[in-house]
Amino acid sequence: MPKKFRTFLKRYVFLAAASAVLLVLSFYGWQYAEKNVHERSQLQFEEECQRIEGLIQNRLELYVNALYGAQALFASSRSVERDEWQVYVESQHLEERYPGIAAIRYVERVQDSDKGTFIETVKKDVSLDPLGYPDFLIHPLANKTEYFVVKYVEPYRGNETMLGLDSGYEPARLAALEGARDSGEPRATAKITLADERRSGFLVVLPVYRNGAPISTSKERKAALMGYVDAVFRAEDFFSAIFKRNKFPPYIDCEVFDGDSLMKENLLHDFDSTWLAAISGNRSSFHKEMTLKIADQQWRLYFSALPDFGLDVVEKKLPLFILFGGLLSGVFMFLLGASRAKSMSLKEGNDVLEAKVTERTHELAEANTRYRLVELATNDAVWDWNLLTDKLHWNDAVQTLFGYGKEDVTDEISWWTDNLHSDDKERVLLGVHAVIGSGGQNWSGEYRFRCKNGSYANVIDRGYIIHDNQKRPVRMVGAMLNITERKKLEAMMLQSEKMAAVGQMAAGLTHEINNPLSVILGFSQTLLKQIQPGDALEMPLKSIETEAIRCRQLVQDVLGFSRTQKAEMQEINLNEAIESAISLVIAQAKTKQVMFAKELQTELPKVVANRNQILQVIINLSNNAIDAMPQGGQLTIRTLAIKKEGKDELEIQVEDNGQGIPQENLSTIFEPFFTTKEIGKGTGLGLSLVYDIVVNKHHGRLDVKSEIGKGTTFCVGLPIH
Repeated sequence: MPKKFRTFLKRYVFLAAASAVLLVLSFYGWQYAEKNVHERSQLQFEEECQRIEGLIQNRLELYVNALYGAQALFASSRSVERDEWQVYVESQHLEERYPGIAAIRYVERVQDSDKGTFIETVKKDVSLDPLGYPDFLIHPLANKTEYFVVKYVEPYRGNETMLGLDSGYEPARLAALEGARDSGEPRATAKITLADERRSGFLVVLPVYRNGAPISTSKERKAALMGYVDAVFRAEDFFSAIFKRNKFPPYIDCEVFDGDSLMKENLLHDFDSTWLAAISGNRSSFHKEMTLKIADQQWRLYFSALPDFGLDVVEKKLPLFILFGGLLSGVFMFLLGASRAKSMSLKEGNDVLEAKVTERTHELAEANTRYRLVELATNDAVWDWNLLTDKLHWNDAVQTLFGYGKEDVTDEISWWTDNLHSDDKERVLLGVHAVIGSGGQNWSGEYRFRCKNGSYANVIDRGYIIHDNQKRPVRMVGAMLNITERKKLEAMMLQSEKMAAVGQMAAGLTHEINNPLSVILGFSQTLLKQIQPGDALEMPLKSIETEAIRCRQLVQDVLGFSRTQKAEMQEINLNEAIESAISLVIAQAKTKQVMFAKELQTELPKVVANRNQILQVIINLSNNAIDAMPQGGQLTIRTLAIKKEGKDELEIQVEDNGQGIPQENLSTIFEPFFTTKEIGKGTGLGLSLVYDIVVNKHHGRLDVKSEIGKGTTFCVGLPIH
């Protein structure tokens, strides 16, 4: 065999071997890239499922918390009228703040023996409609010992058929009512068909107990039950509202089932009704089941990837690009090597291929680290903690929730830890690192977080830990929910219960005091009749009689004010009503070093009003004025007849020389639950009740003028009919 041919054959075999090695490497490169694409798609799918579950969880908790405000309305008053309920619900702005809630209702517990009286009372209720509700009936009809009847429903328009509905007429509703009653906690119903709509939905109910009644045990709670506040959810509207601003990810389907069973009759909502993976058994490459528990009701979320799910087209085709690129490179290398065998070597080919694979792998790793979770479009502070670099990124909501400027928030983990309350810091950090160190995935904690102004907000924080292929923690994402307002509401409810107990005790004491006063007055008047004029005992006995009459009047004023009476309008002497109100608060004023000054115009015309409600207006405004002068001062109450916009009015002015009200608060002081006082020193309902009595019930006028450091004047105008 010629030497030249042997050399050519040697080189040919060498090139063929090199090309074969290149093809093998291309095959393994294709397998590696295919596995990498699959793992990244799996991670993307898992993150999207966690995001969707978090959105639904957070929105449901926010909506359930809204019911506590309605419960607090009943806890702060002996009774809530229909117009007061309407004012409260309208102040919540359901369509803007709680889209998906069809209505918020008050459901009253009615015994069968009281059914007729209850129906007649509702029919004659003209607080909102001058015709009342002449067609009101409890429905559906049934023979029961007690009913749970929808008494108030807002918004009323579009929900008229809910009025009078017996909420306990079907097992799912009744089970939620009984569970809430016995536990004192909110309860959600199973999937139900909403009345007269034939649409799927559910209810969340919260019990309302009689003020002052013991509720420590389920037996006591059952005895003290007065009714419920509940929210009506239309399932389709609720889930659509969640993702109206938070776009639902394409190529993923989520089916929400009530309970544990993935059955069609339990399906609450399907985000892609054409797929029905859980029901039809149409399993995709990625699928996941998750459980939600809201208000003691369990939901199952079934996620499945649609056929087009995954990374972009270029990344999905990358494994094929590597495979075909390797094949083409091998063929090209073989052909080129055959023609230029002297200038090429297997090592150079391997080096080029290895450099390309390393470069592409590095690019894929960088793209994966740059990939960010889609931020939850809620009011929560969303954070993303890189556990490898210890950098913590926040969304803009952290500035809104806690008052920080953009320049105040850094990506250093120390910014978060430094703002933890000193009493909570060690507990929170130990809890976080314990979950990370144990390989767990979920962490949650409640603590206090410092705001820009130095105060502390109560927060609930939840985090999810992401691990790499070696099960090492690399990232933690989560959201912080501000629950400060909910904490304040709970404190207000406790204070309201205390005040209700004090009112009951005051009413009882007035009865006890009245009995000895009657004996003293009777004996003094009897003795006066038995002595001669000019007798030495005449003056002391008359003094006893006068003071006993004054004490009895004071007792009657306290007793009358503590009673719950109907809002009957009658002609009253405004100056006499003010004198009675002053007698009830003057003792408190003296203990606070506040002096009373009265400038009451004489011979005022009588005004048509409810005397008890006018007393409540004067007492509430006087108490606010006394609280505004902690170092003492002067409280002036004056009356005068004036003309306002061409109409005759009687004006009451309550003026103090206290601290004054900041201008930025003047527009919100009449809103329910607005208060600048410390927790436990005010419910935030005093001025809102004054506004309701004066403006809504008496069609009057309520103005306020205030200057910081000089004092405040409230002007109440009552029309003269």
